[in-house]
Amino acid sequence: LALDIVATRLDNDALRGDAPFERASAGSSSFVRLLSAPEVSVDVDGASVDASIEAIVDEFERVARFGVTPAELERAIASRRASAQRNFDGRDSRQDSSFASEYTRHILEDEWYVPAQREFDFVNEVLDRATVETVAFGLVDRYASTGVHAFVAIPSSEAADVADADVLISTILQAPERDLEPRPDEAAIGDALMAAPEPVEEEGVVELATDPFTPALDPMVLEFANGARVSLNTTTIVENEVFLSARSAGGLSAVPDLLVADGQALGAVIGDSGAGEFDRVALAAFLDDKSVSMSPDVRPLASEINGTAATDDLEVLFQLIHLLMSDPRVDQTAVDRYVDDQLPFALDPSINSGYAEFDALTRARYDDPRYLLPTPASLATVGVDGIASTARSVFNVSASPWSFAFSGDFDVDEVTDLARRYICSLPNDSTPATTGQSTEPPPPEGVVVAEADGGEGDTANVSFLFTGEATSDRRDDVIASVVREIVGNRLTDFIREELGDSYSPSARLELGAGDRPPAELYITVSTAPDLVEDVSEAVIDQLDALRTDGPSDRELSNAISTVAEQLNFINNVQINEEALAVLVDPDGNASFDDFVDQPRFITMITADDVERALNTWIDLDQYIEVRVTPRA
Repeated sequence: LALDIVATRLDNDALRGDAPFERASAGSSSFVRLLSAPEVSVDVDGASVDASIEAIVDEFERVARFGVTPAELERAIASRRASAQRNFDGRDSRQDSSFASEYTRHILEDEWYVPAQREFDFVNEVLDRATVETVAFGLVDRYASTGVHAFVAIPSSEAADVADADVLISTILQAPERDLEPRPDEAAIGDALMAAPEPVEEEGVVELATDPFTPALDPMVLEFANGARVSLNTTTIVENEVFLSARSAGGLSAVPDLLVADGQALGAVIGDSGAGEFDRVALAAFLDDKSVSMSPDVRPLASEINGTAATDDLEVLFQLIHLLMSDPRVDQTAVDRYVDDQLPFALDPSINSGYAEFDALTRARYDDPRYLLPTPASLATVGVDGIASTARSVFNVSASPWSFAFSGDFDVDEVTDLARRYICSLPNDSTPATTGQSTEPPPPEGVVVAEADGGEGDTANVSFLFTGEATSDRRDDVIASVVREIVGNRLTDFIREELGDSYSPSARLELGAGDRPPAELYITVSTAPDLVEDVSEAVIDQLDALRTDGPSDRELSNAISTVAEQLNFINNVQINEEALAVLVDPDGNASFDDFVDQPRFITMITADDVERALNTWIDLDQYIEVRVTPRA
């Protein structure tokens, strides 16, 4: 709790632009299992290391002298209590992977395994006993009895900017002598981000599924006069949690060229800027005892909003949606943070191998900045006014019709009322609808091979992008899943058995939007630098063999079995995505029933279907290959 308070203080300074670092967080420096120490870490550049260490140690010293305030403790406790409550409420819908992780820690780390009720009671017992005195003592006692350890990890290019070790040590040792003032109390928002608007009735209601085999797949769509549509689907896949997905066609394709860089920055900047009249610090304090998250994004062909909320906090999520779409907030400090985050990669993509690979791939595939990563020149144009203008355009519910999908554990009548108040009340200014282009530009002709340096060590990467043309028939989506499994398994087996390489390839095959959607097969293989040529040849040879001979009976059977198992499990995000696909892309997704019927389609997939797809979607005379080798 004490470290939560210290990290919150420091992060608030960073959010307001009053710190030599960008972010602060509390954690545990677990370099090896069973050996860890509580820590506060910050994101910083080399020239600011000394000032950042001083800021952290001064905050420890400030707690030692002045303690923590009741308001700070209340906030920290509320956050921990809310987290415990969420975990307890979801105890009957925990996923297998969560149990597996806990069993592993029990065996390897001697972590006690306790029932959900006991853990919930224990956390609340500790929180009930916490006082400003006991919480401060926990940190002060450790601070007084152990030396401060400062761990600094920086790019080699910034090493010369960092102060010498003796200077950093002196900064730490001088903390007791520095003149410090206690922290002032932060003003709280209150009970709500905004007053609830008067409800506006929907114009109609549509059922997406004509014959649902389960109530968990039966979305109801409210159609509002301002052009917004809201899909509501109730499930208990995850108890006490609701998932939001929202989409509008157009995205960056509807943004003027001069504002593309602002549109690319929009999601990160708005997510760091608070909401309405409240800055990010005030908003974070308000949300600390709530389970609510929301993130906007603008992609080349669509604008999106994604979020989650505990059932009891759902109105707060609706308030965040309303404030985003009616009056998006853009703060200069958030713009500065975004540019600072992106600029090192824009200047030198090779500092991260994954970034270098994606940068080379997108530059080989596209010549439109809407699809490319930021450059130093584009980042120099990003500003508050441009982002605000772009946000008002893409999140204008009448200028670009929006569809919202909610799936989870909620009461339909209550959420209907929230939609009527916070979504239907969004202004309809009669602006002509803008959707922009609906399809990606065609891929380059022929075989394109791009090479890049990226990362350190002894691992290289070879990746491929094949682009073909599929159909809107739902069977093609199911066939794509089967092809993905076959290709991935074939490459894994061959590379491990024939090349003796221990790295595992991965394959992803996705179909795009529209009545003639692109089929994009992306293959990536991590390997040793001296095997790059062999791996490249092996991938093409194996794809050629699959196209010529088709998969073996065993390969086909295994892939169909795996995909059939996957189709039997659905989650709330999938349900939202399928509802939005019907609402936003009716040419490519005519019916929600096709999603419901997927388990039936898998039983009809034949070897001929797979061979046809392999030859239609994979053209060995037209693809992009990217090779990334460690930089010297």
